[in-house]
Amino acid sequence: MSTATKLMLSLTLLFGVVGCKTADVVFGDKKVYNHVYQAAEEKPIIETVEKFRVEPLEPTFFTKLVDSFHDQKNPESALNVRVGEYVEKKKQQREAMTRGLTSPVEMHEKVNNILPAKMQGEGVEELKEMARGIIFRLLENWQGTMPSPEIEPVIINSIHYDAKMTDTNALMLNAALLVAVESEDELAGIIAHEIAHTLLNHFDSDTRQEYESKKYALLSVVGSGVMAKEGKQGGAKTLNIVASVSHEMSTTLGLQEWKRDQEVHADLLATDLLYLAGYKWGEISTVLRKLGESEKNSDSQKDKLVAETNNYAWDSEKIQKEFKAAAAKAAFEVDNSLATMLSGNSVMSEEERQALYVKKAGMETHPDFTERQFNLEGYELIHYGNKVYKAIERQDLLQKYARSGSGKTALYRFTEFQRGYEAYLDGKYDLTVKIISSLLSGRNDPNPALREMMYNARIKQGQPKRAMQNLQIAISGGKAPAKLYRKLWSDYRAQGNWQAALKLMDQNPDKISGTAIDHYQLRTELLLDENQINEAQNTVASCQRHFGRKEYACGNAVRAWAEKRQLKKASLTQ
Repeated sequence: MSTATKLMLSLTLLFGVVGCKTADVVFGDKKVYNHVYQAAEEKPIIETVEKFRVEPLEPTFFTKLVDSFHDQKNPESALNVRVGEYVEKKKQQREAMTRGLTSPVEMHEKVNNILPAKMQGEGVEELKEMARGIIFRLLENWQGTMPSPEIEPVIINSIHYDAKMTDTNALMLNAALLVAVESEDELAGIIAHEIAHTLLNHFDSDTRQEYESKKYALLSVVGSGVMAKEGKQGGAKTLNIVASVSHEMSTTLGLQEWKRDQEVHADLLATDLLYLAGYKWGEISTVLRKLGESEKNSDSQKDKLVAETNNYAWDSEKIQKEFKAAAAKAAFEVDNSLATMLSGNSVMSEEERQALYVKKAGMETHPDFTERQFNLEGYELIHYGNKVYKAIERQDLLQKYARSGSGKTALYRFTEFQRGYEAYLDGKYDLTVKIISSLLSGRNDPNPALREMMYNARIKQGQPKRAMQNLQIAISGGKAPAKLYRKLWSDYRAQGNWQAALKLMDQNPDKISGTAIDHYQLRTELLLDENQINEAQNTVASCQRHFGRKEYACGNAVRAWAEKRQLKKASLTQ
């Protein structure tokens, strides 16, 4: 292979794999803020939406071909991504929702196993009706493709001023948001932002990036194979290292940068939607300010954001160092001058060279709120500087549904619940019981959130039996989350009531164990702990009938039973 061919291969690898955005993050661009709004200087985003919309990744012959490559020796390899299969599955889910076989909220619950605690009871439907009305107003003048399936709002028991759209088009509105907003315009601003994510198809970003990353990973494998054939074992090995690191770069730093831009795009399109719907588009600024304050003042919100970004950014500096070292080594096989440039032995000063690789501030997927505000102001100056608000005479949906009637009652109950929770955190357990009791509609009200709070308070009061009664009532309603089943199961075991624990897990295997394999193993261990050796043996036999004699399925259950039986025999012979 000629030096020129090798150079092309390495350059393709170095800059093609990671993509422009990732290369920008790693190798420079140290502006204080990204001027994202400048991409929409000529026309508003709503008039050029296809330019900003993420192109859906459709299953094709090529996606299936790429999916067919895998690395059995390395489970974490980029080559094991099955993008085509994932896209096909999401397509089937969307078709099921569009045909009315299931709803966006139900699909989200099914795919993600659990949805954050939904508000239940009187007034919740009224709050959802308010949200549906605002969604209709925002999309009434939208000329593009309508969201499919239709957006379904759901009210969430959360103390954070926030909302979230899921990839199934379930719009999750936190109750605290509905309490805190001061006008319908403000609420419309945050809903418009979430709708914009759907209209711009941002949920396909991860899938498309994984697919592109795998394509380039395959390219590197082919290139390393060619080098290996030519006896360049060092270069072949290095290309594989670069492939692994660049995949990590493209799916972390690069993807984050795209998502940061997408947050701004959603703000800008939301501004267009608000204007066309007759809302005060300036309320987006109010939303950003309150979101910033919520993040600054709430420790729990900070913890949430850290948890979300740690998966991507915690080792970004380490990744960059590995990438530079591997890139320089790979390039050395190609061209000494390129290796010299990358390794730092160039005419640049050490300070200048280090500056190339400074991590851009704020590597989380959401840009800083001041950065979003900066872009919003620039966009408004270009497209809305000479426009005035449209004065449209219509009923105020916030006043109708959330500031009066049963919707107001639902939000009052939410704020009272938070007051009870704060009392619990302050160690005022009697006050917690008093407040939560006042919210229960009767002795047998199964409201899971209220019953869980009563359970926690009773435990702190040293009343385990009364605490367990709350779990039993919650489960009797049929809508309790799995964690309450597991708490009750653990309490039964702690009290030595293994029969009740066994009955609960047999009646609700999906709530206690999650999978059939785990169910058989957990059931066997429970029976062995209680010296029910014969029943444990029967459970192992049932597992083997269910799965056949497959080691991965029943191996742990078989070993646990055999070990316990051996110990019992040993004790009898002593």
